[in-house]
Amino acid sequence: MKQFLQHLKTLGTLTLKDKGSLFWVFFYPLILITLMALTFGGIQSSMEPVKVAVEKGHPWKVAFFQMDILDPVEMDEQSALESLQERVVWGVFLSDKSLVVAESSAQSSVLFEIASELQRTEKAMRLGVRPDYSKDFVRTADQETDMMLSILSVTVGMFSLYAYFAGIGMVDHIQANLSPLAARLAVTPLSRGSYLLAGTAINTFLSLAESVVLLLYLKWVWRVNFLVDAPRSLFLLLVAGLLGLTVGLFIGASNRWPMKAKIPLGIVLMLVLGAFGGMMSTELRVFFDRHL
Repeated sequence: MKQFLQHLKTLGTLTLKDKGSLFWVFFYPLILITLMALTFGGIQSSMEPVKVAVEKGHPWKVAFFQMDILDPVEMDEQSALESLQERVVWGVFLSDKSLVVAESSAQSSVLFEIASELQRTEKAMRLGVRPDYSKDFVRTADQETDMMLSILSVTVGMFSLYAYFAGIGMVDHIQANLSPLAARLAVTPLSRGSYLLAGTAINTFLSLAESVVLLLYLKWVWRVNFLVDAPRSLFLLLVAGLLGLTVGLFIGASNRWPMKAKIPLGIVLMLVLGAFGGMMSTELRVFFDRHL
């Protein structure tokens, strides 16, 4: 017990003095979470209706006024073109079925697609095709997932497995055939069990502390609360930290792969788990939620 406490004190002191480790454990996750929140914050925000001028007498006027994505205003040609020059509207639908836009933008692309689709529909109707507009050919999913919350939750989950790298480092210090330092420590009266137990306690605590800092940061700064059920959330994060550390110890003990291969393997593992959790596509997460 005395040796365990000594190892606990020594490893804790060394960890706190290692500024590089503290950066990667605490500051890097905060930086990455901030960048992701800024990048994906408005990814699911609805698009405002596109304000567009429609010349009087346009044969498709009724269709334009029925589209929720458009905010049409009926004008004569001269007033419509003046409004376009003053950037009051994004485009002008002239009565000859042509479209005039002032610049290339997302709004002008929407207007172009609408005009093209209406032209194709008109040509099809000339050929005798009568589409049934009462049918809905797009299936609505029974379950929806907020992409922003999904990405942030998966990112927090990935960082909770960060102890994987600590597990690799622990084995690298005590297994003689892995590093010169471990070979030197092998001839000292070092209790491997005590060292591993102390390292497990320190790194599990750091993993949990890192996750708590991330969750509090998301709650107070970005108003994203993952601590609605705090006891269960903290328990899951604790289990995830232990899991990451265990996997790191297991892979780190292999002498077939060098350290340069073990670290990328951990990164790939976290990315694969993140993909299953919905980081690459929320549809994949919904699929697993339904069938597993």
